[in-house]
Amino acid sequence: MTVDQITNLQTDNRVISIRSADRLPRSIVFDRGFKIIGTPLAFRGSRNPGLLFFSDLNMKVPAGTKRLIGTNTVVGSLGSRMQRMDAIAVSYDRSFKLGKMDLRLLPSGMGPGASLLEITYNNRRIIYSSGLRTTTPLMGESIPEIKCEILLIDFEMPETKPPAPRTIKPRLIEWYNTNVSKVSNISPVVLCDSAPALFDAFAVFSEIPDALFAHSSSYNILRHTSMQTNHSHRIKRLSREWPKSGVVFGTSQWFYRSAHHKNEAILRCYCGPDVRIPIDTSAFRLGEPEHVGGLVQFAKKCGARTVALSPSAGDVCAAAFRKAGFDVYFSRIPKQLKLPL
Repeated sequence: MTVDQITNLQTDNRVISIRSADRLPRSIVFDRGFKIIGTPLAFRGSRNPGLLFFSDLNMKVPAGTKRLIGTNTVVGSLGSRMQRMDAIAVSYDRSFKLGKMDLRLLPSGMGPGASLLEITYNNRRIIYSSGLRTTTPLMGESIPEIKCEILLIDFEMPETKPPAPRTIKPRLIEWYNTNVSKVSNISPVVLCDSAPALFDAFAVFSEIPDALFAHSSSYNILRHTSMQTNHSHRIKRLSREWPKSGVVFGTSQWFYRSAHHKNEAILRCYCGPDVRIPIDTSAFRLGEPEHVGGLVQFAKKCGARTVALSPSAGDVCAAAFRKAGFDVYFSRIPKQLKLPL
């Protein structure tokens, strides 16, 4: 079975052999994105990737991408775009080969379909992550126990520890129950600017008896992913007329560019990273990746000795890993950082 075919591996235990140029991986480099030199495998931000790892629904697939690999959920989200590229959809924990490398996709804890990529070559194990969370998500699978020698970190992380989603859940329900009684005949809006935050917020409000609506982009994500859960019947596409009851999901960009934001009767709730938000909005930290301290502990638990960081990880993260005794490869600007294999 070649990578030039669209393949969907569901629940069987077959090993997929991807017949590519049988070259040996020589090194890991970072040049706008991580790449495994000597193979077609490349990651977010890479220029002209031969085979792109599509890790989660937050990731943008660059124009011109011809080949990619990811879980059933994220690959399936491409819809009609998948017809213009060669793609392979792989279930979690299914081993397959790319040349001399053994690959496996593992849950990252960042929501349905989000994954880490495990690469094994020459008895060395490498983990690539564009985001991970060690706390239990409200939707999707938790990150499993992982062992590796090299950890590739390619995301911006909070410096302070985000609260576990389960601790935010009762507060969010309390906010809804307290405020919905104050405003009659108009639904509040829950603003989520990332897929993990949207998944967590949706999981919380799926437990209330009221209707759930979503603006187009949020609806497409929720409808696609929730079809694989027991929540598929709950979500409805938002029409032109604002609903009188229930909860509306959408992005901040959509809401504050729409005429709806002028309606002061609409209560606003922001779910996402701990950043500046509009003063008229209640806020709950949801959907954030692991913070710096938690990531260092995760790397220790994995048994990693070497950590390679993309510029988005930042100086604070690099300093924390160096202080913890790891061999750190990091540059604030995109340039080639070679890790021998």
